[in-house]
Amino acid sequence: MNAKRRGVLTLFLLLAIGCIGCGGPQRPRSTGSAWHELRFKAAALRSRRASGAPWHTSGGDKSATLLGGLIGLAIGYPEVGVALGSALVSEPEPTAPAPYVVVKVGADTYRLSPIGQTLAPKWSQPIAIPAGLYSPKTPALIQILDAVDDGVLGQRATTIGELLAPGARTLTEIDDVASLDVEVRVMKPRPYITVELFVDAGHSLDDLKDGKDPRWTPVPVWNGDTVTISAAGEVCPSEPTP
Repeated sequence: MNAKRRGVLTLFLLLAIGCIGCGGPQRPRSTGSAWHELRFKAAALRSRRASGAPWHTSGGDKSATLLGGLIGLAIGYPEVGVALGSALVSEPEPTAPAPYVVVKVGADTYRLSPIGQTLAPKWSQPIAIPAGLYSPKTPALIQILDAVDDGVLGQRATTIGELLAPGARTLTEIDDVASLDVEVRVMKPRPYITVELFVDAGHSLDDLKDGKDPRWTPVPVWNGDTVTISAAGEVCPSEPTP
């Protein structure tokens, strides 16, 4: 599509009253409730299953790695971009699992995206959890899953109070997962922000993605945010007739 005139795309972001997207369903937010930033930063998996069997006898399909790339773009992290998730793994192993993390709190589910088949995953995607919506004793389940076959690599039961305790720590011996690095921070209040994105006819989508136009910038979006988009301008989808 060729743009005959430059368009302006304006986004209004605010911290909303629920967890959407990769978070849980919308629900009323308690006034003054604290939000916590939960990061599963890295994990170490054994070279084979605990039974001694190999993880997989053949490589998985591309759906898991593609999902990782698309979700990375959706949350606004430029280091993920639109590349396939497997590109984030320096030495992918075609028979290894494609690990991702799911956190279940009560009836809500928060999910990380897989980044490719590897025994040493490193994630950059954070999860925002509204701690004020849950009692500290609410059960929480951490699951490390395999995107290749949806198998459970390991799981650990805890409470939301223990899970969201600020600080960095390492969970060990979670079934077939030797270690899982976790970091929790209390999030600062998120204000309304307005972002203007100029779509210039002289640039392709790849140009914008690669940062060749400084007026086009990634926008960080978290689960729980509400995004309002308004557009202005004209486009010419085909030449020469507008």
